[in-house]
Amino acid sequence: RKPDEKLFTGRLLYEMMKRGIKIALGTIGAFALGFYIFGKDLPSDEALILGRTMAFCAIVFSQMIYVFLIRGKEKLGIKKRLFGNKYLFFAVLASITAQILVLAIPQMNSFFGTVFPNAIQWAIIIIISILSAVI
Repeated sequence: RKPDEKLFTGRLLYEMMKRGIKIALGTIGAFALGFYIFGKDLPSDEALILGRTMAFCAIVFSQMIYVFLIRGKEKLGIKKRLFGNKYLFFAVLASITAQILVLAIPQMNSFFGTVFPNAIQWAIIIIISILSAVI
């Protein structure tokens, strides 16, 4: 943005609201898949934990993708978006690392009420995150 331009323009606020709704719908979809599809053969409390875990992952990863998209609207090129702000890049990397640690360490699982998703669940989480941040 130009130095004399407002930080949040009407158009940007509209785009942020629209994207927020899409990310929320993706998060709800991730929960529904975890709870109703992947959790259908699990006890209801375990299905609920799986659904919440998938929703938690989807919203975090969607936001991590979206921060680069909103930052780079006027810039072209993935390299410029990803590495143009090294502090942002490392903050996102730290957030993703923390997210994975919360899921991978059993003590963290019990503290946060999460489970580690299997490979198919991870694929769905990543697809939902990308789609809700990009579409």
